[in-house]
Amino acid sequence: MLLKAPDNSTFEMKLLAYAYPGAKDDRWYPNMLSVHLSISYADGTIAKATTYLLTSEVNRLIAWFDALLHRREAAAELHFYHGELRFELFETCAETVAFRTYFHFNRGRESTLPKKRRERDVWLGYLEFGLSYPQLETILLTLKDEAALLPQRV
Repeated sequence: MLLKAPDNSTFEMKLLAYAYPGAKDDRWYPNMLSVHLSISYADGTIAKATTYLLTSEVNRLIAWFDALLHRREAAAELHFYHGELRFELFETCAETVAFRTYFHFNRGRESTLPKKRRERDVWLGYLEFGLSYPQLETILLTLKDEAALLPQRV
């Protein structure tokens, strides 16, 4: 899933694989996915990290985008268990949907941020997106396609 902000900043989220492919007898581990996040600011600053989302959380994100696309009621915010990613809806119009994506890379995450910004537990901030409904549909389909390759296992 690739989101482009009006200032040419980008946010990319890619579902990689099951984080614990051999896990079977646990409620959480069999459904935990490794997720690559890549943020590129308009000023050239780049940050990358691998985090985790549960398959159920990916499905919540899909449902959220689907609700926005079909102009149904959607949650104002989506938070996830590992706390490094958040989506916040702030406006829906006849032509566009506007939301923010917040990201936080905490301990142990690799980042190409300059050292002065590479402190522990630093919110890198957020990017704002104003997407047309056709753009939103493309994002939704891309995310659904990625998620279909990594279904819930337990």
